[in-house]
This record gives sequence, C-alpha cells and structure tokens, in this order.
Amino acid sequence: MTTSTRIKRIVDLCKSVKTAADIGADHGLTSAALLWRGLAERIIASDISEKSIAKAQALFSERGLADKTECRVGDGIQVLQPGEAEGIVISGMGGQMILHILQDRPEVVRKADWLVISPQSNVDLVRSSLPQMHLCIEEEDIVEEDGKYYPIMRIVPAQAQAYTSAECFTGKPELMRSKERFLEYMEYMINKFQTIVDQAQDSPELPRLQVRLDMYKAARQKGMQL
Repeated sequence: MTTSTRIKRIVDLCKSVKTAADIGADHGLTSAALLWRGLAERIIASDISEKSIAKAQALFSERGLADKTECRVGDGIQVLQPGEAEGIVISGMGGQMILHILQDRPEVVRKADWLVISPQSNVDLVRSSLPQMHLCIEEEDIVEEDGKYYPIMRIVPAQAQAYTSAECFTGKPELMRSKERFLEYMEYMINKFQTIVDQAQDSPELPRLQVRLDMYKAARQKGMQL
C-alpha cells in the first residue's frame, strides 16, 4: 500500500497492539497503514469532521478493511473509554491542541501502552509539558514533507526526566531514531536561524535569536558524537 513518507514515519514508531486508535484520522490513511503493516488487529478511527470520517469509511471499504475498523465522530480522545485502545496515534494538528487532548482525558492516556504524536507546531511546549503529565518520550523521529519538518514522538505513561530549555527545542539526540535525519534537521534549523540572526543585527531580539542558533549548533555537535 502506498503511503506518504510522513505517515510511514508515524507508523514506524508504533508498536504492535490489539486495538489502536487513530485520533484526527482525516481520510483514514494512517489507520489503513497500521492494519496493512499488521501493527493492530482493530482500529478505532476518529475525527471531529463527519465528512472526513465518511471518506475514511469509504477508504476502509475499498481496501477490504471495514470489518477491522470502527469509525467515530468526536473531539479528541473523548471518543475512547480507558483501556479501550492500547495504542493511540494523534497527528495532523498543532502542539497546543495535542496537549489539550492529552490533558482532557488523563484516565484514557494512563491506560494506553503508548501514544505516537506528531505536533505540527509548538514542539518546545509539548516537550516541556509532557513530564508534568507523567508522560515520557521513548523515541523520536523527524520527517520532511513539502519543505516542512514534522517531529514525531512515541510517548508512554511514566515519570520522565525534565528537558533542558535547549532540549525542548531540539529534542534529545540520543532518543532519535535516525541520526542522519536528526542532523539534517539541525542543519536546516541552523541555516534558518543564521539567516534570521544576520538580518537582525540591530534588533533587540538579537540575543534571544543567537541563543536559539547556538542551541541547534550544540545539538548538532552532540548528535555527531553519538
């Protein structure tokens, strides 16, 4: 089955479970990939949009997966009961929304074996908030699609070591699935912030921007030494 690189990377971080929930399932491509890879026997696909769920149902029927899927319309993990899904995927939305979803039903989160999340923004806020929610990042990856980089994390209910302010932006190099992809992303961020710093020489924001640039340089150096 053909899937985008981003969906492939998300699925790569998932572990085998009996039931997985795909939150923000959209058209159902991640759900279908989980079943196709044999990482779940059953999928609960959920989205707040009835139109998206209708398209997901059509995809499942077309690919002969209807008997292994259950589609629900609802907000985040409100559609789940504690223990109903051992694995939960939350993607296609910003970091603040993902944190809201996790905080909304902690009893569901605590009963999951793992969650794979892919925040499209505010990744520093996500990393800094997870330890306060007793959620630990087990492994991370990064994927580039159409010129934008998307972080992906597998998190588990466990007490986690707090991240430094720098690590909230860069991630911990030792937890990255691919050293090559991590270094590629650090190089991208270094080039991006070097350009911003060069253009902000007379700005009062220059010290803050220089700190960010130095964070990415230090993380690249640490990643190269692993």
